[in-house]
Amino acid sequence: MKEINPRIVVPQDDGDVIEWFKGHFDSVYAVLHPFERVLPEHHNLFMKSDTGPTRTQLKELASPVSWSEVLKITNLPTIQRLNRVLSEGIGAIHRKHLEEVAAFRAQLKSNNILEPGEGGFPDILLDDFLHSFMDWGYEAVVVGNEWGDRATKYRISDLLSRDYPTVDEVNETLYSEDFRLLYGGHWDSFYTFLCGPHEMVSKIVEKYSFEGFFFEPGMHVYWMDEDCE
Repeated sequence: MKEINPRIVVPQDDGDVIEWFKGHFDSVYAVLHPFERVLPEHHNLFMKSDTGPTRTQLKELASPVSWSEVLKITNLPTIQRLNRVLSEGIGAIHRKHLEEVAAFRAQLKSNNILEPGEGGFPDILLDDFLHSFMDWGYEAVVVGNEWGDRATKYRISDLLSRDYPTVDEVNETLYSEDFRLLYGGHWDSFYTFLCGPHEMVSKIVEKYSFEGFFFEPGMHVYWMDEDCE
């Protein structure tokens, strides 16, 4: 079996995140996938897994909702608890709190809020991900998959000019040809790994107001029971 390259692939299962990327990236940031506020008459469009909204429809019909705002709406105490509820809802972890999950979803529905997707890039942030490469002088990006055995180079301007879905499997990994910057989705998680030099990652997070946190040594892919700052 071909050895998986941490420069272009995120952890496959649970494990120490910093150890996985050690020697390749200085900093690893968890970009939390926004919830989306969408009017009920448009819900069906957003729930179609095969097509979904176009880039234009997404910008016109959806507005991002932060995890912080959802905590206030649902009275959940922490993002760790919110992450657990989301993960139990899709069966990614053992379902111990079915009543809490049901109540959570009812609160979202009453506020016209859709849950974020897991496993890939949120469409509502994809343009920002692509623009962040251009901010650092990149004109092209490599689109890969979760195993690191497929990679296709695209001009970023071409990706930005197309409608969703942009390219096949664009929701799994994006990285620069020099391996300095990586975005990667984990299939059961509601966040995207953003990896690179600390200065670069920090400036990207600040410019695009990505909600999330930096991984610290000892933190794992499933961070429901860990401190996140």
